[in-house]
Amino acid sequence: MDKLQNKQELLAKLTALTSVPDDNNIFLKEKVKKALLKSPELLYALHNLDLENTELFNADGTINYDGDWTMYYGEEGNIHPHFYLPNTQEKVRHHLCFKTEFTDIPKYNQIMCYMNVTFLVMVDVRDVIDPLTGITRHDLIGSIIRERFNWSNIFGAHCNIVSDKESFTDSNYIIRTITLEQETTNNITGIRNGKRQVINKQPWTS
Repeated sequence: MDKLQNKQELLAKLTALTSVPDDNNIFLKEKVKKALLKSPELLYALHNLDLENTELFNADGTINYDGDWTMYYGEEGNIHPHFYLPNTQEKVRHHLCFKTEFTDIPKYNQIMCYMNVTFLVMVDVRDVIDPLTGITRHDLIGSIIRERFNWSNIFGAHCNIVSDKESFTDSNYIIRTITLEQETTNNITGIRNGKRQVINKQPWTS
């Protein structure tokens, strides 16, 4: 394990995890984040009027590709890189959460594993139907996710939807849960002696 010398080196190492495949969870979540924030259809379907009127559309109705669409992401936005159930809110707000999981390893092959990305679409019951399309909002968001991810190679190899279910939470949210699956490498790269390399056949101590 390389010895870090200062805070700048520490932060550089941690920040790099979003762009290198050393940790599958962080690396793949960053890919999902970028894909979602490139979709004006998705941002429209999330129906954040504060951002829709300032960042998503221009005054003449054209799409504002120069807008700060990252505002849709994070605790104050609509897109979250983790699952959670929001508290009851006075203001209508829809949520799209996602998580990554690595639960199974193919028999006799420890280099590969099965990856699942699960999307949790939570639509406030006070704004279920999109008035301009007439489509229920959780189905609309689900369709946009399907179009963007199903059978794509966004994660480096083909992934496909293995589950797509509707449900609800008490009386506040309508839910659609979509799970993608892909076979991927089992965290086999890392930094050793200052260089990124395949590490699954290199025993080491911390």
